[in-house]
Amino acid sequence: TRLQVEHPVTEAITGLDLVEWQLRVAAGETLPKQQSELSLSGHSVEVRLYAEDPASGFLPSPGKVHGLSWPQVSDDTLRIDTGIAAGGEVSRFYDPMIAKLIARSDTREEAIDRLVSALKDIVVLGVKTNAGFLVDLISHPGFRQGGVDTGFIDAHIKALQPSRCTQRNQALAIAAWLATKSTRSNADQSNDQYSPFSLTSAWQLGSTRDTGFDVIIDGARISANTRWPASGSCEISISGACFSISALECQNPLSASASIDGHAVNFAIAHDDDRLLVYVEGQHLNISAYDILVQEDEEAASALFARR
Repeated sequence: TRLQVEHPVTEAITGLDLVEWQLRVAAGETLPKQQSELSLSGHSVEVRLYAEDPASGFLPSPGKVHGLSWPQVSDDTLRIDTGIAAGGEVSRFYDPMIAKLIARSDTREEAIDRLVSALKDIVVLGVKTNAGFLVDLISHPGFRQGGVDTGFIDAHIKALQPSRCTQRNQALAIAAWLATKSTRSNADQSNDQYSPFSLTSAWQLGSTRDTGFDVIIDGARISANTRWPASGSCEISISGACFSISALECQNPLSASASIDGHAVNFAIAHDDDRLLVYVEGQHLNISAYDILVQEDEEAASALFARR
């Protein structure tokens, strides 16, 4: 026989090891306990973390996992079952489940809260996941009240897929900051102290330093602009949204933070050849520099094939 994927929920509220029971029965032993001997304690909720893109109809998102960080498990309120590590790959040939997260507490509400907290602490770089969707799902009032059936997601799909424009722009703002800081860092290493290209301050003659650039985000070209006022912070404009970013701490790429418009934002980054992978609150972006020569060649080729 086989165990259900959700068997950890039963184990959490009964204190039993069902896998051990399964092996004992397979070896010819009898069940260790009868139904009348079992007792339940507390509440437990499980979610499945998948490499998939909820915004694209939950299509699988196979690929290499460049960075991975799990929430800390210090007691029996949280369990994580997974078989993948950083550097591993989510295959396109099999089920793209990355992990199961199981929370337990005295009440259902507390178990859900523990699960929400854990999902927000997860970092997966390299593939898109349903982590943000799961947070919205189990935070939905209908779910918390227990009014769930097999049609729940379809009935509430708009509420469960809110616009993540803020997180997306925050991720791009962080990428813009890092790109600009990288340029300034390279300039700072120049041996020519009198060269204008060695300047790393925000000063320039006549006005505040203002730099525009284009990037490719998940295949789409996006224009951004950075300004460095005398305050030392960086003002970034992206798709009509403006952000002020400062106090970036990035010693640990999987647990970095920045102050964006006065609010602390946690994020993670990883590099994949010429791509920068940025993860902010469940929002995963693939960012690369816009090369006008390469892009124009590709666009011309696409137009040529379209005419044919």
